[in-house]
Amino acid sequence: MHLLLLDQSERAFEGEELPRAVASLVLTDHREVWVVREEGPALACLISGEVGLLVFLRFQEDHGFHTVNPAEPSDRPIDFLRGNGQRDTYPAHKTYPLAVVREALREFAASGTRPTNVNWVESL
Repeated sequence: MHLLLLDQSERAFEGEELPRAVASLVLTDHREVWVVREEGPALACLISGEVGLLVFLRFQEDHGFHTVNPAEPSDRPIDFLRGNGQRDTYPAHKTYPLAVVREALREFAASGTRPTNVNWVESL
């Protein structure tokens, strides 16, 4: 599996190294993080301040799934800065607090499956 920090570098990890690397990630301000398994699934995370948005892809070219947070009903726009410098805006109801995002990243790193601690909607 690979951990890709788009504002820094790509690093490959074996076995239990990846969950430890994810646990030690500094999730700050504006960051784009990808955890990619060679056999297909990937979890992307966009961070903006104290919240993050997650996208789960089952395979390359998949339209995937994105998070929705029923505890955050606001449509307030939140700006995200991608690793390539592109700015994207998403509504607050698609985000979760960083502690929840970190747990989702950890779960995916350990299992390779879609995290269960957040709600997902298929992206169309």
